[in-house]
Amino acid sequence: MLESTEMDIVKIGHKITLGVYSKPLSRYHKVLNYRDGNRVVSLCAKSISPGPHRIILNLDDMDEIESFSLSETELILDGKVCLVYLDHHIYKQPQTLPAVSGLSKKGLIIEQLNLLLGLEWGSLLMIINGEFKDLSLLDKELKKSLLKGLASLWRGDQQSFVSSIKGRGPGSTPSGDDFLLGYLIALSWLIEAWGEDLHSQRELVYQTALGENPITNTYLAQAYNYELDKTWADYLNSLAVNKINRIEDDYQKLADLGHTSGEDMLSGFWVGFLWNWSDVYGAYILEEYGIKKDL
Repeated sequence: MLESTEMDIVKIGHKITLGVYSKPLSRYHKVLNYRDGNRVVSLCAKSISPGPHRIILNLDDMDEIESFSLSETELILDGKVCLVYLDHHIYKQPQTLPAVSGLSKKGLIIEQLNLLLGLEWGSLLMIINGEFKDLSLLDKELKKSLLKGLASLWRGDQQSFVSSIKGRGPGSTPSGDDFLLGYLIALSWLIEAWGEDLHSQRELVYQTALGENPITNTYLAQAYNYELDKTWADYLNSLAVNKINRIEDDYQKLADLGHTSGEDMLSGFWVGFLWNWSDVYGAYILEEYGIKKDL
C-alpha cells in the first residue's frame, strides 16, 4: 500500500494538462503512460529522466499505482496520497548552448559514431553500415526500409525517406520511429544551436512522421518544438561546447534508454546531423560510414 511518507515529487513536466488520469494506456515497471488528448503523460520512477510530459516520483517502481490527478498545487495518487508541489518541482529544460565548431568538434563526432558502431548487439547505424551481420528476419526487413529511406534522402526526397522508415521495427515506439525522432532532434539542434535555416525540412519531417502512436507523437512534438528531456538537453549541450569530460556519461545515459530506443535515436540523430550540417565534412564522414551524399 502506498504511504505518503515513502515518496516525494522529483519533477513535474510543464506541458502536462491539469486533470484526472484514471487508466494507464500502457504499464511498465518504471513507467505508466496515460492519454492527454493526442499526447501522452508519463508517471515515472526516479531513475527516469525529467521531461516536459513526465512526472518523476522518488520511487523505484510504479507497480502499486493505478491513477492520479493533478491540480495547480497537488498531485494525488489513487485518490489517497496527496503530494504538494512548488515552483521548484516544475521541470525547466536546461538553456541551449550555442555550438562551438573546429577540429575538436570533428574529433568528438568521430568518437560518438565509433561508440555506436562498437555496440555488441548492433545499433541501427551498424545495420545501415553493414557491420552487424547476425540479423534476425525482422532486422533484415528493418534494414531494407532504412536503406530504401536513405536512397530517397540521397535523391532529395525527405518525405519518402520518412515514410519508408516510419513505424518499422519492434517496440512500443518502433525502432524506425526512434530513428526518425533522433533525426528530428538533430534538425532542431542545428536550428537552435548552430543557426542553420532548416525550418522547412523540420516541418516536412515532423508532419510526415506523425501517425497513430500517441507515445511516438508526443516525442515527435517535443523534438519539433525543441522541448527536450533532460538527458537529451545535457547531451546536446555537452556536444555544443565540446565537454570531453562529460560527453561519455551523457552519451551512455541516452544509449541506455529502453531496450534499443536510446541507440536507435542516437543513430538517427547522427545521420540527421551529418546529412543536414552545412559543413562539407559531414558528407565525408557519412560516406566513410557507408552513407553516400553528394557534395
